Amino acid sequence: MKRLVPVVIFCLILISSACNSSKQPVIKTGTKTPTVIIPTTTLEVNVVNNNAPTVKPPESTAIPQPTSSGNKLYDPSIFIIEASGEWREELAEGYFADYEIEVYLHKIDPNDNRVVVGAYEGIFWMKTTLDTTEYVQNMLGSVPVEMTFDAGGEAISENLGMMLNTSVDKAWVDYAILDDNGQPLPLTRDTPVDKGSFVVVAKSVYLETHAAGIQGERVDYSTTEGTGDQIMVNYVIHVQPDELESNGQRKVTILFSGQGFKDQLVEGVMRRIPGYREDVADYYESSDYQNSTWRKIRE
Repeated sequence: MKRLVPVVIFCLILISSACNSSKQPVIKTGTKTPTVIIPTTTLEVNVVNNNAPTVKPPESTAIPQPTSSGNKLYDPSIFIIEASGEWREELAEGYFADYEIEVYLHKIDPNDNRVVVGAYEGIFWMKTTLDTTEYVQNMLGSVPVEMTFDAGGEAISENLGMMLNTSVDKAWVDYAILDDNGQPLPLTRDTPVDKGSFVVVAKSVYLETHAAGIQGERVDYSTTEGTGDQIMVNYVIHVQPDELESNGQRKVTILFSGQGFKDQLVEGVMRRIPGYREDVADYYESSDYQNSTWRKIRE
């Protein structure tokens, strides 16, 4: 920088001589020698006040602000979805069906373990139990017979798959989920969604009835007919966008519908935990995984 100063002063003298070669430069005594400031950027020189050079300071450059993204990158992660729900439907007066649903999904993909969207795999379990006590009592009326009627069963899908995405145009595919008031839940372009259907297989189906008359008559009947039947279940899933994640969790809402039950909303959470190679091995051995919906297969 020190070597540049005399060079710049020399160039200024040459420019002044070229503009007025017939006149000799006159230096008045007492005149303050102009100070030349050399910035690190290109100079723009204006001649003002008795030809004294004034250096125009460089304009500041605005720093671009980062824009938000609907597909935020995380550290290598395992993404886990857990949801469950219980509800009752009245099939006839005094005749009820009680339902339970559990869903467990995860995404473990070493090639795509930094984003929420992608392929998830897991398990779906559903249980139905009939409550017919009031119905039977109304049916028998004053008949001197004691009677019980119990029925229920489970259905399970061990290869449930969902593909969360934010790229499908939500104007062309209907991902709407209605709340209890019939209003659509919030749905933005960055909301991870999926829609589809899968098959569940009935298991542990039972029907059991017992009756006894006043004179000692008895009727006992039981069957497991229906085990192995296949049932189609439809779903629509919403996951909160990236910017709504708090403490590694987001809200999940799933709408289920299918054979034998009405549309039902089930809520849950998506969790994000470390997903390096050693973390994956620890995850499969963890109590959280062992005690998840997968335990239903062992029960």
